Amino acid sequence: MSTDRLGLAWLRLAHSFPAESARIAALRSLEPDLGRLGDRLARLIDGDDEAFADLRFTLPEDPAYRPHSAGFACQLRSTQGLRGAERAMAWADKHSIRHLLTPADARYPDSLRALYDLPPMLAVTGQLDAFDLPGVSMVGSRHASRVGLATARRFAEELSGLGLSVVSGLALGIDAAAHRGALDNGGVTLALSATGPDRIYPSTHRALAHEIIERGAVITEYPLGEGIHRKRFPERNRLIAALGYGVVVIEAGRRSGTLTTAGHAAVLGKPVMPVPGNIANPCNSGSHDLIRDGASLVENTAEIAALLAPAMGLDIGRPLPAATVASSDELDTDARHTLACLDADGMGLDALCDVSTLPPGKVLAAVSRLEMAGLLERLPHGGYARCLR
Repeated sequence: MSTDRLGLAWLRLAHSFPAESARIAALRSLEPDLGRLGDRLARLIDGDDEAFADLRFTLPEDPAYRPHSAGFACQLRSTQGLRGAERAMAWADKHSIRHLLTPADARYPDSLRALYDLPPMLAVTGQLDAFDLPGVSMVGSRHASRVGLATARRFAEELSGLGLSVVSGLALGIDAAAHRGALDNGGVTLALSATGPDRIYPSTHRALAHEIIERGAVITEYPLGEGIHRKRFPERNRLIAALGYGVVVIEAGRRSGTLTTAGHAAVLGKPVMPVPGNIANPCNSGSHDLIRDGASLVENTAEIAALLAPAMGLDIGRPLPAATVASSDELDTDARHTLACLDADGMGLDALCDVSTLPPGKVLAAVSRLEMAGLLERLPHGGYARCLR
């Protein structure tokens, strides 16, 4: 990171007022130019009480956000901000894969500079080169169906094969499947965390986070020691939206935090690309609302690539990896019929007998042949489903 006076000024701002995006937006309403804003902050820290005096305050109305106030200057100069900055620099110095980026750094992502409420600090664990790839964001339900998880994983695999990084939030469900898909294809993935850089949430994703760090990065705007706070997740979502050229939404309910990511993307003028799903699954209701509201329905990665191509110069003529589908040509009539009756969500033996109209003995024999052929899998609850890969 840049350790000059401007870089240090941004770090002290980040630790004096941790994750106060409204305050950053207020400062930028006064001084949109980031270089000049950093200089004014450094002057204020150095004791120049007139650093912002020539600017007219506009937003927001709360006087507490006004950098002209003595309270703002006092807090910015406080030992809280200084010690927080020192701890962050010590954290970064301990390992070569740890980095601190501020708007004073050339490696700070341009897509985040465009945010009015940009993070004054990014703590990055992993590879800074991961920011150089064009990205696509992928988000969805923490309680995703097996179909949703398989879709996210396959889409991420195929998109990483096009040279895109996959951006998501390290959460359970769709986020984890998206990260995994990119990693399985040897691709790059960025994980935006809602905790400090010394914590992984959920803790069950520590191993996944370590894999991400090897080829991509885990990124946060929050200071060391920052734990779980509900409001941090929607704050984090604006960064997921900003770092991708578009947002793919897989299984979002009507009250899902995923919709905040979609909203941020729409405000930024980026494509919002919901994947349609089973109408009986409430996890799809928010996605379907997005489609009704004019978002671009997508069913495959070729459609995603076509929507992203104008903004990123993607070569959509490049062939996409074909999904691997086992052949059913050598199956007997009962097995082919049983396979045709199965869906990806799965069904129990009784339901399969009813739909196929075959006697239970023939269905069980067909199920065994399909399982050996890799075309069917047993579900934890005892049912059966088509293999999705």
